[in-house]
Amino acid sequence: MAQFKPGDVVRVSAVKGPWMIVESCDDRNAVCFWFDKNDAGHRESFATGCLEQKKSEAGSISGFIGTRRREEA
Repeated sequence: MAQFKPGDVVRVSAVKGPWMIVESCDDRNAVCFWFDKNDAGHRESFATGCLEQKKSEAGSISGFIGTRRREEA
C-alpha cells in the first residue's frame, strides 16, 4: 500500500524543499507538483522514503478550505 495519497502535502525532508502536492503514488515513488516563486509549475517523481508529510490539524491543504456560503432565500 502506498505511503502517501493524492492531495497529500509533502516535501523532500533532507533539504527542507518546497511544499508539494502528491499527484499519484505507489509503494516506491510519488509524483508531486508545486509552483515556484514565479508561479511556474513543476512536476517530478521522488522516492517516497525521502519525503515528509506536512502535519495539518484540519487534515487537508491549508488555505484550500473554504467556508460554506449561505444560500440566499
